[in-house]
Amino acid sequence: MKLNPNQKIEISHDILAREVYARIDAGEKMRLKITQFLRDRYDYYVEAGALLDKKDLDYIALYLEKVQVSPEQTAFIKESRREVAAKARRRQRRNLAIGTVLALATVVSIFFGIQADQKAKDAREAQVEALAQKASALAAKGEAEIATKEAETAKQTAQEKEKEARASALTAETQRQRAEATLNSLNQTRQQVVDVLIEQSQGLILELNYEEAFHKLKTANTLLKNYRPLGQAFMEMVFFYSATYQLEQAGAALDKTIALFGRSGLNKPTLIRQDTFLYLKGMRSILSKLDAQHAAMIQNKYFPEMVTVPAGSLDTIQIASFRMAKYETTNWQYNLFCLSSGQDSIERTRERWPLEGNVPVVKVSWTDALRYCNWLNGHLGLDKTYSDATKNANWNPSAKGYRLPTEAEWEYAARGGPQQAVYKYSGSDDEDSVAWYDGNSNSRPHPVGGKMGNNLDLFDLSGNVWEWCWDKWSSGGTYRGLRGGSWLTNAVRCEVSNLNSGIPGLHDNFIGFRCVFPL
Repeated sequence: MKLNPNQKIEISHDILAREVYARIDAGEKMRLKITQFLRDRYDYYVEAGALLDKKDLDYIALYLEKVQVSPEQTAFIKESRREVAAKARRRQRRNLAIGTVLALATVVSIFFGIQADQKAKDAREAQVEALAQKASALAAKGEAEIATKEAETAKQTAQEKEKEARASALTAETQRQRAEATLNSLNQTRQQVVDVLIEQSQGLILELNYEEAFHKLKTANTLLKNYRPLGQAFMEMVFFYSATYQLEQAGAALDKTIALFGRSGLNKPTLIRQDTFLYLKGMRSILSKLDAQHAAMIQNKYFPEMVTVPAGSLDTIQIASFRMAKYETTNWQYNLFCLSSGQDSIERTRERWPLEGNVPVVKVSWTDALRYCNWLNGHLGLDKTYSDATKNANWNPSAKGYRLPTEAEWEYAARGGPQQAVYKYSGSDDEDSVAWYDGNSNSRPHPVGGKMGNNLDLFDLSGNVWEWCWDKWSSGGTYRGLRGGSWLTNAVRCEVSNLNSGIPGLHDNFIGFRCVFPL
């Protein structure tokens, strides 16, 4: 058909919508479905109060981070997850209760069976005794023949009863073994449940959710009273709650820890908030007495684990020996500082990725890093390194305490200390083996130590997050050094020789820090 130039053609909106939708790729279609699903289910929740079930949560899980979710929908999803978890806990407790009742019923029935066998045995022994006495009386009266027959009968009866007694004993032993096997099976089931609860508590600690993790461990403690792995899990609760001055929780966790290790005779430390150093020293001391190796592992999780960097030179600069944190400061470590010093909550460091304890803390300014160092020194009874935590702060070089590295110290350590390797990156010429950068990071920082370290066993000096240094970039300016590149930068910016800087108050989601300590 030939169209008149003046004619207008109207296309149905539905036809056009279908055409557009057909051209969208499968991933985008799924995100649209998830967005519409959440919108419909949230509206229904507002009207009827119906939360999402586990099937719904599984359905949206893979695409949740890829769709735009309103704060109300986020709260709706979080409440639904709590309800699903609560239902699972209730089912678990009901099943445990049923299993326990059945096992106890079995044990009780076996006990009464054994009691009945014992009474029968006593009756048979009394009957034999009566027959023997009767035979003796007949003999005394001269009825020897009758007495002999009665004695023979008594003997045969006794032999039969002895056989019966042996059979009863065998039956009783079989029943005892069955009861023991039932109890062992019940204890094994309890241990399996406790192991799951411990694993769940570790997942909650990774999310910095200590309250719920503590609840999981207390539930586990109602099932087992003498289990070392559960005691080790409670040790971390003691460390965290004491370091953040939550004294009631720390005391409760310590009581359970001591009981689980069977060390009721240990003297608990005096909890005195006014003396930070002595308080924490006492808590760490008692944890070391319970399990020194596990206590050291917990301390390295929440305080910097340090590596010695021997003295040497960087070009013409002489570098004295010092110690550097093996990893960048993590959310676990910075969270202690926030909770115990009244600083801004670590919640402000949240980004589009989950807040996890083993990931480097971000959105930390240069002055925040100074505050952390001064807090850590006070917490451990060490010298105060900085006069204050402002852009005009002064550093006391003679202080024996944690501080930021100079740029020379940072580069010297990144190149391997005295060895001074000629790699482009810290530990390798292959960026993928040592660094998280824009080519492999999936647009987010990653848990510390996930890539290969350098020859000094220092990790993430290339990539993951930029690291603050002490140095000013000019005598009259305020900019401070940043080294190492980040998850957001290209590989070139992650090279050891690359230089960068920022104002002291800069907060960004690709900037963190690590500490050094003088020898």
